[in-house]
Amino acid sequence: MVIKLKDILSEVITPKPEEVIDGWREKTKANVKNWTGTNMHAYYCRRDNCGPAAQDLKSFAKKEYGIELESPFPNKTQGFFRADKVVSGKKDFTKEMKQEFLEDGGNFNSAKEREAWIENSKYSEAWKYIPHYWLVDKKGNIYDPVGQEQFVDKKYAKDLDKDRYVEEDPEVK
Repeated sequence: MVIKLKDILSEVITPKPEEVIDGWREKTKANVKNWTGTNMHAYYCRRDNCGPAAQDLKSFAKKEYGIELESPFPNKTQGFFRADKVVSGKKDFTKEMKQEFLEDGGNFNSAKEREAWIENSKYSEAWKYIPHYWLVDKKGNIYDPVGQEQFVDKKYAKDLDKDRYVEEDPEVK
């Protein structure tokens, strides 16, 4: 078996995904505001802003490290993160769900009631799958720029295990 020097150097020189993400975080935190006055790191860390964060990380990884990052899926960019608990914000309810919730006597302004209702409904498993964007390198390593802030820090998941990143969410039965 012939081992190429290029392959050995690539293993030694290429930073781990965490190092690239940490570098990106430092850059976005240091660049406190963009031309619109938006704090970019805080913006990226809000749920539903993982797509712009992934695009920014992709550019950063290429420019700073020469690493090519892509969507893990050939024909789409978004997948799902499987959390430990359901999402239950007002925007997480479909019209039909909201109607069912209200018909069951729920108070839509109560976060605790919304969460308890989803956990005990037919939506309980599907609502643990949160639409999410992340990237992978050519070896399949996951680069998730805001998973820590969006899922672990917000107590939706205890970790960012690679098995939590999936292409499809389960159907509601």
